[in-house]
Amino acid sequence: LIFGTVNQIKQMAQNVKSLDEALVNIQMATGDTREAASKLMDTYNQMGRELGATTVEVSQSADSFLRQGKSLSDTNTLIKDSMVLSKVGEIDSAQATEYLTSSMKGYGVTVNDAIGIVDKLSKVDIESATSAGGLAEAMSKVANVANISGVSMDKLIGYLATVGEVTQKSMDEVGTSFNAIFSRMGNVKAGKFVDDETGESLNDVESVLGKVGIKLRDSQGQ
Repeated sequence: LIFGTVNQIKQMAQNVKSLDEALVNIQMATGDTREAASKLMDTYNQMGRELGATTVEVSQSADSFLRQGKSLSDTNTLIKDSMVLSKVGEIDSAQATEYLTSSMKGYGVTVNDAIGIVDKLSKVDIESATSAGGLAEAMSKVANVANISGVSMDKLIGYLATVGEVTQKSMDEVGTSFNAIFSRMGNVKAGKFVDDETGESLNDVESVLGKVGIKLRDSQGQ
């Protein structure tokens, strides 16, 4: 009983310290007074209860979005979206915030449409042997270059889910692989002979794919 009580006291002290650190971070991110930041923390406490998350988790997510220049209104919307992704994808709230941010920036998704990303990931999670969290991680690695390459978000998620399901590789590895693939195809399209990232020769990429029936260009050479 004594040791249990001591451990509880230590945990309480750690919780107080974590909350105070979160409060300071929110104050710095908003540039407001400590009193104003404290009121925000009350709001995040209530949001945490509604979303099944801790006040610290919610405030950390808020800190990240506020530092991106998001308004308080947009931040509150994105907090809810990232927390839903965290719970559905069974990933850390900080990771959910990071992955959602990368996907939004990569595809130019607005704040009001961010929940649509979570919906897509959740639906594919149900239909495949991949998780929403893993798909979000993979997409964060390749969203920008995939968008530049003309690959829609729906197709990208399908590609990631299929390869992840068949190969059973980590989704981090799957996302990184697609990043390399799209980058390399972009270099071939531009007529480059050396890969920008690896320095490897690209001279044989098109000819090798041609031997297995994959044509990279149409009759006009595009």
